[in-house]
Amino acid sequence: ILPITYPHLLAAPLHMEIATRPEFPLPALGLIHIANTITQFRPIEKGSVLDFQVWIEGHRANALGVEFDLHTEAMLEGECCWKEVSTVLSRAVDGVGQRPKRPQPPLTGDVPGEALELPSNWGRAYAQVSGDWNPIHLHPWTAKPFGFPRHIAHGMALLAKVEHMLPRPTEGSVTLFTHFEKPVFLPAKVMLQSASEKNGTSFVVRGERPHMFGWYGASE
Repeated sequence: ILPITYPHLLAAPLHMEIATRPEFPLPALGLIHIANTITQFRPIEKGSVLDFQVWIEGHRANALGVEFDLHTEAMLEGECCWKEVSTVLSRAVDGVGQRPKRPQPPLTGDVPGEALELPSNWGRAYAQVSGDWNPIHLHPWTAKPFGFPRHIAHGMALLAKVEHMLPRPTEGSVTLFTHFEKPVFLPAKVMLQSASEKNGTSFVVRGERPHMFGWYGASE
């Protein structure tokens, strides 16, 4: 059975195809993934043949720039088995208005967790698999033009690592929601916190401050 994050990797070439088209109104380089929601309606077996549909909706200006939603659906035997909404931020345009309200992590810093080691070459390794060569993930010198002192971990690579360590729902439709809060500068050592709830698991990836948090469990 494939991990719930794996279809995102398969769809990555289509995401890049949209972002690099001449009519796309924002530069593809430097786009920042700030939130993600995946719903999987049935298990996907290894070797399954999936058809993908990808499109963009939404255009929300805020003080940081502009956000939009990247939608992806995976079809198996003519039925949607998996869907994803990725919220993406571009700072290539001047911000307007107020900063968006920030959600709060579900767990406090005193909850015990498990250490994760993220090496310096992690972004380059993920790019070789996914085809996502966003320079903010590759080297310190390629990330600095986009306002980062060092290169940062790819959010979906970190999410895949986290999902692998969490209890996996076994029946019915499942949802994995994630908010990417603060970038993880590579190399890094962070901590994965998690806590069971009625229908799933809350989680936080934390360094000195929360980097990423969310929830994984049965869909409502």
